[in-house]
Amino acid sequence: MNKPEILQALDCVYPIDEVNDEVNTPITIYEGSLEVSFNDNNNRITRNYDNCTLQFVFQPSPRVELIIKTQWDEPLIQYYESRLNVNIYIKRPGDDSCFKFLCLGRTLNENEVVLQAIFNSSQEDINNYIAECLKNNQLSYIRFSLLNFKSLGQLTMDKEFITHTEKILSSLHEFKFSADNFKIIIREIYKHKEKTEKLVNSYGITHFGVIVFNSNQNQSFTIDFLHILVSFLSFLQGYWVAPCLMAGYNANNQKIWELAEPPIRVDYWESSKQSWLNMEVFFKNHNCLEQAFEGFWKKWNNELWKEPIQLGIHWYIESNKQAGAIEGSIIFIQSALELFSWVLLVEDKKMISADGFDKLPASDKISLLLSQCNIPIEIPEHLKILTAIKEKERPKNLAELLTYVRNKITHPSPKNRKQLSDNVETKDLKNTYYLGRWLLELTLLSLFNYNSYY
Repeated sequence: MNKPEILQALDCVYPIDEVNDEVNTPITIYEGSLEVSFNDNNNRITRNYDNCTLQFVFQPSPRVELIIKTQWDEPLIQYYESRLNVNIYIKRPGDDSCFKFLCLGRTLNENEVVLQAIFNSSQEDINNYIAECLKNNQLSYIRFSLLNFKSLGQLTMDKEFITHTEKILSSLHEFKFSADNFKIIIREIYKHKEKTEKLVNSYGITHFGVIVFNSNQNQSFTIDFLHILVSFLSFLQGYWVAPCLMAGYNANNQKIWELAEPPIRVDYWESSKQSWLNMEVFFKNHNCLEQAFEGFWKKWNNELWKEPIQLGIHWYIESNKQAGAIEGSIIFIQSALELFSWVLLVEDKKMISADGFDKLPASDKISLLLSQCNIPIEIPEHLKILTAIKEKERPKNLAELLTYVRNKITHPSPKNRKQLSDNVETKDLKNTYYLGRWLLELTLLSLFNYNSYY
């Protein structure tokens, strides 16, 4: 794709009014007739229904819903009335692809029955669908929308290539990163700030993006590829974000597959949650995402590191969300640091044997990791922490501090419980968590060979 084509692709796959100030408005994916099948006592029953709607909704969580309006005496309604957890299978006219939906409920609307269902196809089903679509097509690019991602506030597009209205042009922001055989370009929506202010504890489309593959891209694309994007963007955001409303195209700009459902459950918008990346970092170095992604991509494609990176980012995000309160976040952080220490020191660099590593106290494992990553371990002098403990017994560095507090939490003997309540104040827990999160962020960035602003 050349630049004008890329910019035209930086839009929603389905018609929406981007200038409209409303958020969380359902997006219609399809309206018309559908072939609906279900299994009744091992008998496959297939019916055509004319009044059907597929839509992408944002509440109670982002997902694809199916609405079928029909009559009470239809076999589908009678079948649903007699069972729980009913799965149905739908096809569009002229399309061999079949998708599974789970029926949620039905309502009466005057003389009609309205049946509601949600997308319920497995990842294996989706991969089989995409593989079938790619049999006679070469994947050239993917368009997608992005849920609940922050603004980085940097205008980088050339004006002569913009095809949107002047209103949108005044607030068009873009960032990009690439790997060996693809590049990803993402731009934020018009009035990002105003719209996200309405997304408290909710969901909304905040960006549009395109993944452009090199001409030699093979036809082995699976939905697993999207988890690369999910992990990296969620690491930037500090909580789970994901693409949705996706569609793959060939070199002739023909749509060859589409998938509206996000690949993971997305976290609702929280402007208060912080991560290592913010607008100031992006202003100082517009290439910071490119640099971080290059190292992330290399680790992701290293079989030794792929699973630890996935798990480490998962623990980082869950700790940042305080999914288990501050105490749980501290446990998540230490678990991630010990995991990285093992992989780096024992498996990757082979600096220490497995037996030797197991004999080390947790604080030494983390200290060695931080040393290898050139991360300082001294407790900041201005930080008054654990002052209730006798000075000679206080942790001497950040690794000892983290493991000391974590051990009091996870080993609930009467002695530890008393020390935790008597010696570890609430501000000590918070400071330990913030320092631990800082160490984990720096460790991940070091593993990605990122050496720019933080």
